[in-house]
Amino acid sequence: MGHGGVVNFTALFDKMMANLSRDHKIASSLATCNEEDDIFSKIAVVAFTYNANQDEWSYANYCEVRSMLDDDIYADNVNDLRHNHALAFCYLVGYVIGLRSSGKISRTEFEQSIAIVHGYIFCEYQKIDAMEI
Repeated sequence: MGHGGVVNFTALFDKMMANLSRDHKIASSLATCNEEDDIFSKIAVVAFTYNANQDEWSYANYCEVRSMLDDDIYADNVNDLRHNHALAFCYLVGYVIGLRSSGKISRTEFEQSIAIVHGYIFCEYQKIDAMEI
């Protein structure tokens, strides 16, 4: 995967989204010592662990996910984004942060994958909206 080969992020995201409901349950039961850890950060951690060890998750990763989620691409307030879409966004971003952290994709591939996450959420909007999470 990555580093010269073509990564089909859409196919990877489709596979991940098939696990979102199950991983949401795991994230809901995840105990952390940080007050700021809400379901959005917890779902990112769960997805991160598909590619990297949980103990490699850092505060910088948390800030990266939150800054992308709160970015004005979506809204000034996370509450303006529908719950399922925010969960899916954090889940997929956590997944690609794990890919980057494990060295499975380059920095350029990471940046491309984040752009693809935005497009994926947009294209799958109705399907994500209808998910029972």
